[in-house]
Amino acid sequence: MGEIAAAHVAGVLSLRDACALVAARGRLMRALPPGGTMVAVGCSEAEVLPLLADRTHEVAVAAVNGPRSVVLSGAREPLSELTTELSAAGHRTRPLAVSHAFHSPLMEPMLAAFRETVAGLSFHAPTVPLVSCVTGRPLTARQARDPEHWVRHVRDTVRFTDAIDRLAEERTTVYVELGPEAALAPMVQECLDEGEPTAAPVVVPALRGGDGEDEASALLTTAVRLHAAGLPVDWRAALPGARAVDLPTYAFQHEAYWLASVPSAAVAVGPSAATATAGDPRAELAERLAVLSEDEAEALVVDLVRGELAAVVGGELPADAGADTVFTDLGVTSVTAVELRNRLTAATGVRLPPTLVFDHPSPAAVARLVRDGLRPSGPRRPRDAASLVDELEELLVSGAALDAGTGARLRALAGRWAPARNGTPARAAGPLDLDSASDEELFRLMDGAGLPGDTADGTSGSSDAAAGGVR
Repeated sequence: MGEIAAAHVAGVLSLRDACALVAARGRLMRALPPGGTMVAVGCSEAEVLPLLADRTHEVAVAAVNGPRSVVLSGAREPLSELTTELSAAGHRTRPLAVSHAFHSPLMEPMLAAFRETVAGLSFHAPTVPLVSCVTGRPLTARQARDPEHWVRHVRDTVRFTDAIDRLAEERTTVYVELGPEAALAPMVQECLDEGEPTAAPVVVPALRGGDGEDEASALLTTAVRLHAAGLPVDWRAALPGARAVDLPTYAFQHEAYWLASVPSAAVAVGPSAATATAGDPRAELAERLAVLSEDEAEALVVDLVRGELAAVVGGELPADAGADTVFTDLGVTSVTAVELRNRLTAATGVRLPPTLVFDHPSPAAVARLVRDGLRPSGPRRPRDAASLVDELEELLVSGAALDAGTGARLRALAGRWAPARNGTPARAAGPLDLDSASDEELFRLMDGAGLPGDTADGTSGSSDAAAGGVR
């Protein structure tokens, strides 16, 4: 129905004719015999088309909703067999609760009567650009005026992915879903997932469709989100009677900031291309984690996930919510799941999947995924001992303190080797009491000054030292 509503807004159909078109569709579809079904499948269109080769008269691709998201529609028995094949091949499948098999061969008995209704309506060239999900391209004046286009609209595949791809080609930066619930926003995000994480377009549903939703408040929240994304908002219309107030009198740094107190109805605005910082969040976070222990690093990332989660659900998390509490128990919906994923991608620089909260259903699980994403890919380059000693020397000279355990490990390690002479590595000399050695003696040892007890030919003067013994 969305494309028909859009066609009315774009001037293709009058309100009367648009309503007549919708009513005729509904009446004729309802009159069809039952028996069809629809199934959502987690795979690409290219993967599923070969399996339809012998079933095209009974089953069709009803919609392509994402790069790896299609909907199949058709007769119940052949579609059930196909679903079994797809599940066995490792693809996720989910039956849809529908009354008929829309956009499938089972719609064909109504097309003749629908064509008669459409022929009596008046169509015009669009006055506002409109991308059609029948073709995935902008609707031309000829197509808009052609009644057969609107007949195809009932039967053909809904090419949602192609339509979003076209909008992406036009460098669309903001997508707003106008409807009673957020059905398309997650699909739009999946289609846009191939872009740069830090320059992702803003995707905003006007209404979320939750139980007890205050629609007026939800629409005002949408206006705030769009304003934060850089779109002009007519605030006199959105807030009649409101007045402007002066901003704080300190100098701004042109950076986003949060008030100290976050109310339960806080608006969480994800970063956009216009507001993204110039820094590299991935490098910055990796640098912070590099100096922490495993437990400290895990705690930091979990706290980061929980902080972004609190922002998208609109307030503080329950006091008893641990790191392993599942997201669905924390109020996450399909829409806030997309927001959480976008915020974490922007905050960490790690490309996270659209199905993040489903595949990794708790803050702890997401934190592990983020940390895995921050680890260098591929084999690590070997580092020579001299460069490591240079780094250690620089660290110690800068005044960094060593705890007793680390100092003991360092002394023990240094006592195992003596410098190479004439190209031949020498074994460490007699057992050196490194506990009483000064920093100068330790660095002399590292710099190749030798160990007490070394013989002129580079051999050890002590059997204990030859075994690497250190007191």
